[in-house]
Amino acid sequence: MAGATWTKKGLRGQVFQKPSTVTVEPQPARTRFVPFAGDLNATYTPGLVTLQDAEGNDVERLENPRRTFADHQLDTTWTLPQGAYFSGYAMWTYLTTPFLLAEPGVQTREIEPWQQDGETWRVLEAEFPESIATHGKQQFFYFGADGLLRRTDYTVEIFGAGIQRSAHYTNAHQVFDGFSFPTQRRVVPRKPDNATLDSPLLITIDLNHVTVR
Repeated sequence: MAGATWTKKGLRGQVFQKPSTVTVEPQPARTRFVPFAGDLNATYTPGLVTLQDAEGNDVERLENPRRTFADHQLDTTWTLPQGAYFSGYAMWTYLTTPFLLAEPGVQTREIEPWQQDGETWRVLEAEFPESIATHGKQQFFYFGADGLLRRTDYTVEIFGAGIQRSAHYTNAHQVFDGFSFPTQRRVVPRKPDNATLDSPLLITIDLNHVTVR
């Protein structure tokens, strides 16, 4: 995971210095990064983030992490545990979609289709309950004619004032253990009319392999 967001938040070159193994447990929500921030590991749950050393000892703990983003501005820097919180809920959201949309309390409805790159994408609007930690309450999921996810629109609430509209493109789908996963993710700024900019790349994610069990 890389991109301009880490520079903006003061964590460039600190969080994902080398490839990381990401383990996501759908329920209860849990994400683990090995490694995270150099020689540390990180474990995310909605209510607690911990950073551990190689022996499994807690180095830092952040309880009720969402509350720590109160009064943040777009250029407010993050601590390492806050970076782990953002990474944890983000990867949990990404890797559990589309099953996430069937979770209790999630309300969905199909809206007008979207034309892009010579294709017509069907669009699903989703409203998430506060019980699900994710980027924002309202999100839009764009699906191609093949049923694969092409794009997701959201605003990242924990960025606070000066919030960044984002469009998250998902490409290079591959099948692992019978499930299709986009292995290339690129997040770019989104204009008020939902058109997108090519830069800066806010977040980039490349998956090398996925195992489902």
